[in-house]
Amino acid sequence: EVDFAALPWDDEAVYELLQRGDTVGVFQLESEGMRRTLAAVKPTSFEDIIALVSLYRPGPMDNIPMFGARKNGREPIEYPHALLEPVLRETYGIFVYQEQVMEAAKVLAGFSLGEADLLRRAMGKKIKSEMDAQRAGFVAGCERVNKIPRGKANELFDLIDKFAGYGFNKSHAAAYALIAYQTAWLKAHHPVEFYAASMCFDIHQTDKLAIFTDDMRRMEVECLPPSINASEAEFSVEEMAPTPFGLSLSKASPSSTGESENEGFDKLSPNGGRAEPPLLAVRYALGALKGVGEKAMEQLVEERRANGAFKSLEDFAERVDPRLLNRRQIESLAGGGAFDPLDPNRAAVFAAAETLLAHAASAADARESGQGGLFGGGESNVVPIRMPVAATWTLAQRMAAEKESFGFYFSAHPVDRYRHLAEAHGAKSYSALASLPAPADGGRTGAVMAGMVEEARWRTSARGRRYLMATMSDSSGQFVATVFDDDASAQVEAAAKSGACALLNVELDRRPGEEAPRVTIRSLQLFEALSKRARLQLEVEVDDVGAIARLQAATADERGGHGELHLKVKLDRGEALLVLGRDFRLDAELAARLERIEGVAAVRLSVAPQARLALVS
Repeated sequence: EVDFAALPWDDEAVYELLQRGDTVGVFQLESEGMRRTLAAVKPTSFEDIIALVSLYRPGPMDNIPMFGARKNGREPIEYPHALLEPVLRETYGIFVYQEQVMEAAKVLAGFSLGEADLLRRAMGKKIKSEMDAQRAGFVAGCERVNKIPRGKANELFDLIDKFAGYGFNKSHAAAYALIAYQTAWLKAHHPVEFYAASMCFDIHQTDKLAIFTDDMRRMEVECLPPSINASEAEFSVEEMAPTPFGLSLSKASPSSTGESENEGFDKLSPNGGRAEPPLLAVRYALGALKGVGEKAMEQLVEERRANGAFKSLEDFAERVDPRLLNRRQIESLAGGGAFDPLDPNRAAVFAAAETLLAHAASAADARESGQGGLFGGGESNVVPIRMPVAATWTLAQRMAAEKESFGFYFSAHPVDRYRHLAEAHGAKSYSALASLPAPADGGRTGAVMAGMVEEARWRTSARGRRYLMATMSDSSGQFVATVFDDDASAQVEAAAKSGACALLNVELDRRPGEEAPRVTIRSLQLFEALSKRARLQLEVEVDDVGAIARLQAATADERGGHGELHLKVKLDRGEALLVLGRDFRLDAELAARLERIEGVAAVRLSVAPQARLALVS
């Protein structure tokens, strides 16, 4: 248990998290604009958090750049009057709080607390007669108490009036900042539990779940896929166990033989698997899949707890209440990979939804009639399930089914199939570009992005100019882009019809008061066309020599291209890198297939480096 009242106010991990802007899910600090603000200002104290909560609103937001510059020593701290230094020291000479307005009136003009509060109210209402009376009293008080000239006193009154209109109550801001600090502490010290709890709270908000899932990947927190034998109805924390190869294996996984596409070995850590693996992971909730129903999943989990893990699809169908599930629920579970521990062929399980329900109904009838076995024994006489003949889904079909089940692309986004091409052209994700600080001189900046065109519609501006409004997405989320160029508009409109992925040359425009930059597409190149021209390189790393024969069989029909296939084999005294050929047809689909071969540790698809010619004498 955590005693929040005993948390230290100077926790380094908390302030490092805030200074990076890694505050997705942190109370009051999770918006894109606030995250950029945190990264720019770099708070180092609880007082800084209170000030930013107060400043991040229309009006006072304009003072954030000055606040950050003064705090970090890029600008000198100046006070409107020397007497105001004790009042404004904690906010670097800037009026932020209503309490500062009242204190300034007391210090400068000798107002009582009641008189200062009347001044604050008058400044908030902006009633001329009241303001004139307050100004006269303030100027007279400044002259009487501190011998401040009338001209300077009027100048100070105008300055205070400007800030009093939107000054925030510090006691309210402190309460917000307290919860912000506590949630930031949880994320910094217990990230897995933080994400699981946050996603339970937002379990029915698909957009929020997509943001959390993406943030977990960025923070290198493992999010395990939904599993009929491991998931709860809600998001849960699951213990991971290290393997001999420095990988992480879920203790709830029924097998480590590589039979399932989603269970078993997880991805290598960035340093090649040599680091200690994470001990905890978030397990995706069954109840978070679209159309399955949280109550139905709770009953399904109760059956599993009472009678053990499901051993097969037949076992599942015989034990589940047929009144609990319908075809849509079975299809959503199958498309999301929840049945992978029982049968990794998602296409077959998806197609067998009606068969599973019929089997479940027959089993229920047998139980109710007391004919659980042919001769009265315990064995069921329900006919074994005959799975329909269904081809394995391609990577694109698998991702499309996941999007239907999750509401977003979970394990991969269609753009990820072309990551090697995107990286070769220096493309950045939308979230990475949106988190960058605005240029000092304002204006627009160019960038390269990779995105999928989901939808495109024509619009007409207020000036009567037609333009294309495109809904785009990448692995970091969805965004909207406008297209004014005629040629680019035609390409985007055509790409939208097939949901094509493309390399985009864009222009980013940041406007005051807007959290996210506006995106304008200047030109685009379809990745399909780029992939045909690019020379690719696929490196396969194996930790089992037996995998080489399986690798050879899987690539036997992939000759006839111009891609290089490399094999990295671990040996007793190091490793060997072999070139298996330079005439392979390589793409993300083949890479995904090879990645699932038992004994393959890693697969890396990239654009082959350009050969360089050198003159020799």
